[in-house]
Amino acid sequence: MGKKYEKVGSGFINKNPKHTPNSKQPMFIGDITINKEKLNLAMWRNVSYGKESFSVQATRVTEE
Repeated sequence: MGKKYEKVGSGFINKNPKHTPNSKQPMFIGDITINKEKLNLAMWRNVSYGKESFSVQATRVTEE
């Protein structure tokens, strides 16, 4: 039997206009909704030992 998948959310991610090669700003930013909770999404491109990968971070906005 194969794996079954259940969709729990969706969103989008776009190039971050504030990103520069020497900044720590994420290369891509966007929003995702998971189980009716909206989260901010950030992604960075990494190249290590000649292999490309992406780091992803999801955060929620909290009140102070």
